[in-house]
Amino acid sequence: MDNKLRGHQKMIIWQNIDKLDIIVQEVLHYIPKREFKMRSQIDNASDSVGSNFVEGYYSGSLAEYIRKPNKPNKPEKLNKQKKPDS
Repeated sequence: MDNKLRGHQKMIIWQNIDKLDIIVQEVLHYIPKREFKMRSQIDNASDSVGSNFVEGYYSGSLAEYIRKPNKPNKPEKLNKQKKPDS
């Protein structure tokens, strides 16, 4: 496997999400196994955070936001002002 970090892995937020998932996995060891549903929900929620970030990162929306942080993301027709009737 290539040791290069993928784009999303270079971001501090991703690194923190990864650390959070490790912490959650450690905490799950303290929840009794009989609480399977709760353990499963917590595990799924933790995984979902990372999955949603990666999906958003590669959808182009995050990259677009970083490139143009001061430009509103509105359709062109909404940006045009109507001229008052004379």
